[in-house]
Amino acid sequence: MSRKFTVAICGGGVGGLVCAVALSRYPDIQVDIYEAAHQLAEIGAGIGMWARTWRIMQQLGLDRDLAGIAKASSDMQPQVSFHFRKGDQEEGKDFYTLVTPGGMIPFHRPEFQSVLLRHVSPQCRTHTSKRLKSYTHLPIGHGAPSTSPITLHFIDGTSASCDLLVGADGVKSATRATMVRELASQAAAAGRHDQAEELQRTQPLWSGIYAYRAIIPMETLRMQSPGHRLLTDPMFYFGKDTQLTTYPISNGTILNVAAFHTQYDLEDTKLDGSWTENIPREAVLRDFSEWEPEIQTLFQSIPQFNRWAVVTAPRLPTFVCGRVALLGDAAHAMVPFQGSGAGQAIEVSLRRD
Repeated sequence: MSRKFTVAICGGGVGGLVCAVALSRYPDIQVDIYEAAHQLAEIGAGIGMWARTWRIMQQLGLDRDLAGIAKASSDMQPQVSFHFRKGDQEEGKDFYTLVTPGGMIPFHRPEFQSVLLRHVSPQCRTHTSKRLKSYTHLPIGHGAPSTSPITLHFIDGTSASCDLLVGADGVKSATRATMVRELASQAAAAGRHDQAEELQRTQPLWSGIYAYRAIIPMETLRMQSPGHRLLTDPMFYFGKDTQLTTYPISNGTILNVAAFHTQYDLEDTKLDGSWTENIPREAVLRDFSEWEPEIQTLFQSIPQFNRWAVVTAPRLPTFVCGRVALLGDAAHAMVPFQGSGAGQAIEVSLRRD
């Protein structure tokens, strides 16, 4: 019996799990997922999905289970995705309604990841508490055949091998960092010194944006304001240097909230301190103190927010080097205002399976 082709996926988030589901269709491929956390936990807040990504869910056979945790149009007819409103004044003003095929399909990320985990092949092996430090392999043409294994080196001192590595290990990706060093070395050896220097400047940088995230039971807001528009309507609110996105998840039982404050002069800088931390409501209210009453009511329903520094990754000339590929934030960490980050990771997962 011939040895199976082995694929290592570093990172058990949405992109990594969709990649594992896609590869589960091929019995001659052995998939190993290496996750830095101590368990493949279903964590996070809301995630929006557009029609293009939903068609991929249908191709993978996930749509029936996903339809049980979110309402999705069967015919992808035009539907309201978001209402746009200027909110940084005493009385806000609606100014646009975004209509797209099928609308925006909202999920609670833990529920979405739970469906993905159920569809990963039982033959797929998962390894937790395995944070990648780097990888090594013998370059082709230096005594190594094209099938020589890739060796994964983990922070805990252990190692593993694979035939192909998918780096889905997030914006702090060790896969990306190792690939960039390899690409820079190749460019320097070929005399492309400007490209080698440019590659050395592709580390993730702060966008100058903080995201304040929270989820609350709809009943909590309903008790504060029984007729509040956010009980039913997905909304984009806009203000000077501020923005707020809200939409129902978990079949309308939970409200996903993401508020943003931008300091444009700090774009593409290094951020000192923690990228994430819990902060009290009062810290967020300082940035939204002039906003209309319905937003003040919303914030009064949220005792604590999780503050995230929005970090982006400069563009690389390629996301593939030999038998190593980048996926998701490891490849293209971006600001969240188009709601496309997870969708791109999902689409690339299918295209690379």
